[in-house]
Amino acid sequence: MKVNKRYKNNNPKYIGCKFGRLLVYEIIFKEDTSGSNAIYWRCACECGNTVEVRPQSLKSGNTLSCGCLKSEVKSKQMTKRNIKHGMSGTRLHTIWNGMRARCNLKSGFAYVYYGGKGVKVCEEWLDFQGFYDWANANGYSKDLTIERIDVDGDYCPENCRWVSMSEQSRNKSTTVWVEYDEKKMSLAEAAQSAGVPYKNVLQRIKKLGWTAERALTEPTHDSSKSLRAKCLKRGANYSVVYNRIHNLGWEESRALNTPVMPGANQYTYKD
Repeated sequence: MKVNKRYKNNNPKYIGCKFGRLLVYEIIFKEDTSGSNAIYWRCACECGNTVEVRPQSLKSGNTLSCGCLKSEVKSKQMTKRNIKHGMSGTRLHTIWNGMRARCNLKSGFAYVYYGGKGVKVCEEWLDFQGFYDWANANGYSKDLTIERIDVDGDYCPENCRWVSMSEQSRNKSTTVWVEYDEKKMSLAEAAQSAGVPYKNVLQRIKKLGWTAERALTEPTHDSSKSLRAKCLKRGANYSVVYNRIHNLGWEESRALNTPVMPGANQYTYKD
């Protein structure tokens, strides 16, 4: 004769039975997710918590604790993973995580510039230990950052090096490259070599359409020699001096050095 499952699970013989960490001490009826009354076994967990579980979950072995067992297993796994290299939270580990996120995390803000363009992390560096060994054998220090030599290439030993932040800023996809002094270099490097302010050179090329050679070799305007600067130095009124030169045709030295006649308006002068 087939025993009704409902009756079977309501049998007092189960009180005192232990399943994993759970000891059954009461059989109750309570509403399940479908709105019907169902049998639950109220259990005491070894950790001290009380939990109500469906009999099927206990008998099948799907439920072995109140949830504490799963948490402990997860914690041990995390601890084991961290003990493996002992570097979690360090700067080098953070660089490694950031590198992988840029290439693999589609929801990340930088993915479009890396993984979205096909940039990958090599298989050797998917394990932190491999990346750690390469970094320390190739000049890593806390004041340096990782750079891909070919900005379209992958993160791998053949295409990466440790550089300062200023050096890395010169190797971006937006970097302007020019030929100067018979060498290919970034515009910033060429401007530094030529002794010309970088912003001035960039403006000459981008806004004025000058060639790189002209932008780098033509002297910049010396603001200290401007008419306004000369007026300021001599204590002269700029508007008056400007009017003397451009409207009255005076020479610059005369316009700058001739004082205004006392009591006269600003355009009446003493010769």
